[in-house]
Amino acid sequence: MPIAGLPGATEPSFMTRDRALVSFDTLVRRTVAEIGEGGQELSIEVAKATIQCARQLVCAMKNLDKSSLSRLVTRELRRFRILLMQPLVEAILASYAGIVARLDIAEVY
Repeated sequence: MPIAGLPGATEPSFMTRDRALVSFDTLVRRTVAEIGEGGQELSIEVAKATIQCARQLVCAMKNLDKSSLSRLVTRELRRFRILLMQPLVEAILASYAGIVARLDIAEVY
């Protein structure tokens, strides 16, 4: 079953260098699991919305550092009535980025 996310946000698929196709929802589930291993409970829908928001901001604004991105994501999520502290947003985005790097994503569709 698909994970609910932000209205109108993209749902990309990813191709690894070894030609495995990975869905966005799979990456979100892995992110939530990794955050959970660190002792933090996180809704899968909130994680997806956070990552979608960050992806939109990265595409719209170049040269964002980690702190600026997490601050903007935290503020943008409030428009959707999602309230997260900036350190949790940073943890979600760091986990997601680490998973993407470990999977060796080569292409985004």
